[in-house]
Amino acid sequence: MRLGNIPIEESVGAILIHNIIGPDGHKALAKGHVVQTEDLEKLRALGKATVYAAVLDPGEVREDDAAARLARVVATPEIERSRPSTGRVNFYAALPGFLRVNDASLLEVNSLQGVTLATIPHLSPVAPKKMIATLKTIGLGLPETMLAQVEEIVGQRGVILSVSPVAIQKVGLVLTGSENGRTRVQQTLSPPIRARVEELGGAILDEVFVVEEEQAIADAIDKMMAAHAQMVILAGET
Repeated sequence: MRLGNIPIEESVGAILIHNIIGPDGHKALAKGHVVQTEDLEKLRALGKATVYAAVLDPGEVREDDAAARLARVVATPEIERSRPSTGRVNFYAALPGFLRVNDASLLEVNSLQGVTLATIPHLSPVAPKKMIATLKTIGLGLPETMLAQVEEIVGQRGVILSVSPVAIQKVGLVLTGSENGRTRVQQTLSPPIRARVEELGGAILDEVFVVEEEQAIADAIDKMMAAHAQMVILAGET
């Protein structure tokens, strides 16, 4: 990569190192912008004879193009990705589930010069549109050889980011306690349990309250199983 002041007539394809400010004080052209032929008239109107810019060497890939390429490699297709901006791509869950992070692949990729990938912890619960990771390239351009290294690492060790969908979706809820404590138990325990189940894509098939007596609890569990609950949650006063 070569940096320097470039005559605007030779600047098409170069990458701006600084913002270029217009007469109104706003950005006319942003840092990182690749100069196009149609930009030359604007630059002349701003009185610019040269621009401070970078010219990539053969075998280098512009930061946003590199970030987009890497983002396609490190995550499975069902994970949503933002458009690259200044070398950054954010990742979002597209379905409720649990994030799976391939630590071996992640550590090896993060050991390379020119790219960093940060994620939330392995097996974290995720919901649609929740941000789960961000990738950032470092520098205005990355060597093609480095991108190939990432592709090789993922090919050997496996994709870094994936989401396992929630397998259990039908949940039975059995609340227990003394008869005097029924209202308090239901008001205290039912809403947060329901919210957590629904956040992960499940549903409460049925909810019952029984006194804290072995046979009553056993009968309630049998009722839930008969309704084809995949999980029965027990929550009680004690």
